[in-house]
Amino acid sequence: MTEKREWQVILLLVCLATLLTGAGCLEILSGPAISYPILIPTEGPPLDNPYIYTYQFEDRDVCVSVNANASVYYGAVSAGKSAVLYENLTEEEWLPGYYRSFYAGTGQSEVYDSLTDEFRRVRTEMNLDDDEYCELISTFVQSVPYKTDNLLVMPRYPIETVVDGYGDCDDKSMLLAGLLAHENYNVSLLYFGEDNHMTCGIAADGYSYGNTGYALIESTNTSFIGVIKPVLADGTALCAEPDVLRVGNGTLTYGACDQTKALYDAAYSARDQTEATQPEIQREAAKLSGDLEEVDSLRTRMEVLLKDDRTSEYNRLVPAYNTLAETYNDEMISFNSGLDEFNRLVTKYNTILTHQYDRKGTYSMLTEGKI
Repeated sequence: MTEKREWQVILLLVCLATLLTGAGCLEILSGPAISYPILIPTEGPPLDNPYIYTYQFEDRDVCVSVNANASVYYGAVSAGKSAVLYENLTEEEWLPGYYRSFYAGTGQSEVYDSLTDEFRRVRTEMNLDDDEYCELISTFVQSVPYKTDNLLVMPRYPIETVVDGYGDCDDKSMLLAGLLAHENYNVSLLYFGEDNHMTCGIAADGYSYGNTGYALIESTNTSFIGVIKPVLADGTALCAEPDVLRVGNGTLTYGACDQTKALYDAAYSARDQTEATQPEIQREAAKLSGDLEEVDSLRTRMEVLLKDDRTSEYNRLVPAYNTLAETYNDEMISFNSGLDEFNRLVTKYNTILTHQYDRKGTYSMLTEGKI
């Protein structure tokens, strides 16, 4: 979650006095209802091109480099980022254009071109289909470090996120949506006003986050597309119905939500089972510990008897000892079997959630029974 969701929106209410003269009334001119931020390229020192990003995707480390135009970057940094409203408009009326002024601002296409040239190279090398290519781009943006500055209350341009090497929810979501729209995917920005959050959505047949018509792509951390339990950085779960801000006119959809849903279902089912059985395992472990102390105490007593050559007393205790030992061994076998299942479920949960950069491989492990 980010504190940057509080934009600077300036509402100017202009009162025009009608001036009456002998010649009649002056004409009242109409103007725009809103003024959006404008990126004007600005000169500055050279940038450290290219910017290199390495991240994990599927079964390998992917390395991409991007060149950024210095004047566009410095123009983005110095640009005013407030929306100026000349009328009292609703968010629905001004919000789409406000964010469009960032992800589609002057010079942003150069960054998208530079990055997608690299993504297309990787796509060819790895022979990726449309779903995997979407995941390749999404995982890249998710891998960009999440960072927010409470002193900066406004969004930043995608070129700033790329050059600076970090971003918060709206920064990363605009970069992701801009890249996917550039590659002709049907995407949107999903704005959770009540939750103070923004993420990205992609059209996916049969799958929709709430009533949005889009499957959710959480941009702030590495996660499968179609995440069903979105949790923010502070652990808060999203609950509001987001506003949908369409980005571009792409037509490609994502077709692997059935697999990501199966993975999430398996992960959270495993978690729920471990949480339900953990108290019983702890009770059984405590009982076994007590039983073992009883067995060890009896054995120590018998060893003393044997050492003192008190054979008859030793022999009288042998049946009791054997019964205790046999019972303990049977209980230990049962306990270990339950513990193995508990650990298997823990491994399944951890494996799925730590391999969200590899939907294809993780789904294969799940269906083949390897996790």
